[in-house]
Amino acid sequence: MNIKYLTIKIVLFSSIILLVSCKNSKYSLSKKTKESLTVSIDSMYDLDQNIRQYYNQLDASYGIKRGTNLKNKGITKGTYKLYKKEKDSIIKVMKKTDNTNTLKLLKITDKYGFPSNERLGTYKAKAYMIFVHSDINKYGEKIEHVINTENKANRISKYKKAYIFWHLHGRKKMPPMRGKNGEVIW
Repeated sequence: MNIKYLTIKIVLFSSIILLVSCKNSKYSLSKKTKESLTVSIDSMYDLDQNIRQYYNQLDASYGIKRGTNLKNKGITKGTYKLYKKEKDSIIKVMKKTDNTNTLKLLKITDKYGFPSNERLGTYKAKAYMIFVHSDINKYGEKIEHVINTENKANRISKYKKAYIFWHLHGRKKMPPMRGKNGEVIW
């Protein structure tokens, strides 16, 4: 009788351990997976930033500062048409890139959990910036749900969550800052 009871306890305990480890293994990252994800995230981030840098260079080449009225900058109609054509072209590529990156990051997050720099073992945080440049009308609700889930599972920091939500909620005020201890400062 005691042996049966002990056997049942061992089987139950083993089953629970197996279930818990299977549940967690979906989000535990091997060294090879971390390296692969780092390459993917770096690639998406670099593309994202290079397009934005090119956009800034275009403005600079025409002597334009963001947030200024072009009419007050002495830009002629002909020059403005050329500038607008180049700008529209860059924006089109930027939007396509942002959409592609957002979809890739959503797939990665669904499969592995949010690939924060802490989880990947990298110095610089890059993945959250992909969501900060996402189309809020297309992906806002999905991203908000995913980030809430990832935050509850401690796979994304409160600061990165706040920064993404700042974007998703319309960038109405200054973005959050990060304190010395990683806390969110508004």
